[in-house]
Amino acid sequence: MSTSFRRLASRWRDPRLAVGVLLIALSAAGGGMLLSGPQTTPVYQAQSTLLPGGKIDTSELILVDIDPALAGSYVGPKDIEGKNIIAATVHKGELLSKSSLRSTDVSGTRVVIPLGAPVPSQAEIGDTLSLWRVDKSSVSGDEAGISLLSEHAVLVSLSNGDGVLNTGQSAELLVPKAQASEILTALGTDSLFVVTTGGEL
Repeated sequence: MSTSFRRLASRWRDPRLAVGVLLIALSAAGGGMLLSGPQTTPVYQAQSTLLPGGKIDTSELILVDIDPALAGSYVGPKDIEGKNIIAATVHKGELLSKSSLRSTDVSGTRVVIPLGAPVPSQAEIGDTLSLWRVDKSSVSGDEAGISLLSEHAVLVSLSNGDGVLNTGQSAELLVPKAQASEILTALGTDSLFVVTTGGEL
């Protein structure tokens, strides 16, 4: 065995050399991970408020990258097929959750309600409100006549009655189809209509 070969073999047996090689390898691996960037998963975020019953329109969505550990509950590019109907309001800026989509039609009936009182200031388009009917006789002090027409009326739009007729504030609501007939019947009576927000005190 040559002298140079024996010197090389003895160097490899030196623990300091082995530790140095290991540190270099770990440094290279760490640098590669940093260069590749963090691992993320793309999911959809709403650019405007999406209302129940509407179909998914990707022009109203943008893709944002989030941690893969959180992405399982949200809709990505591969999750829209087969389930493209909005089942629950998705507000602007919110991530599109899988629970907010369905494959079947969940649309209700849109009705425009003339309001006898302003909509609560905290109400936003897409919020679920309660719709009440108030008999005008109860306003004048006679026997109260207040009834709940719907607890699931989604606010679609508001009008402040700035037109020629100046008829006051009205609200376009999306109501369940099963309640539409009763609401339309109530609109034909001499009643006032009020919407309220829910939530705990």
